[in-house]
Amino acid sequence: MAGKNTYRIGTDGTANYPDLASIPSEILTQGDTTFLVYPGTYTALTGAVLNDAAFIGMGDREEIVINGAFATA
Repeated sequence: MAGKNTYRIGTDGTANYPDLASIPSEILTQGDTTFLVYPGTYTALTGAVLNDAAFIGMGDREEIVINGAFATA
């Protein structure tokens, strides 16, 4: 059984990816994956293929802004 994969999204210098659009498609589809989204303003993913992925905001909801409609294929 594969272990849970966790990635950090943000611009604080410790994140794996600076924004949602920078996440490679193979990461989005690998399954059993959690994305911790840190405060900032992001553009929504559109047409992304996801497999068993969770996005969790790490801060107050006013601190994490995702512009646009989040759409998956």
